[in-house]
Amino acid sequence: MSKGFYNNLTWKAHVLRRRSYTNPGTNFAWHIDGYDKLKPYGFPIHGGVDSFSCRVMWLKICPLNNDPWYVASLFYDCVKSNRGCVRVLRTDCGTENVTMAAMQCYFRGNDILQVDLDHVRDHWNTHYLRKSHHDTVPGRPHELFYLPENSGFEDFRSPITEQQFDDMAVYCTTDEEENIFEEYFNYALESLNLHRPTN
Repeated sequence: MSKGFYNNLTWKAHVLRRRSYTNPGTNFAWHIDGYDKLKPYGFPIHGGVDSFSCRVMWLKICPLNNDPWYVASLFYDCVKSNRGCVRVLRTDCGTENVTMAAMQCYFRGNDILQVDLDHVRDHWNTHYLRKSHHDTVPGRPHELFYLPENSGFEDFRSPITEQQFDDMAVYCTTDEEENIFEEYFNYALESLNLHRPTN
């Protein structure tokens, strides 16, 4: 065998392995980036691709592919024509993506975030905690909370009357506080002369 063959084997041994990438379906993640190779000739390009289907969501020659407002308007137009927002944006950390990322968070809304948080809470509360060096009681959090006697413990909850709840309710606010992100995006939509998607 030739010396080149062995060098090739050595080189291949040092190649980084790719991470596995899974995507559960369409509109789960879009990969978004600008292309600057043709920028010196007056053709900055910006595009987005759905990572599950590999469908090109937009591919535009634009005046500036690094202007946050212009990039956000490309994203906005795509979301509007798609009649719904993607769950995850995969972008670089460039400043041109910050308005688009914030817009995506706003479009997804608190309800979608709450669904994700509920899923995390339910997953945590139903998984098994092993005994550890930190005096953790082994078991599933739901069972430990609702049936502590099954693990040899007791429930120390103090009963509360309706009158006590009423007395303390005056110290609680039930009105939703103004969402600073909503205020920002209303400003962004107005500045760009855009309209909020209907769904």
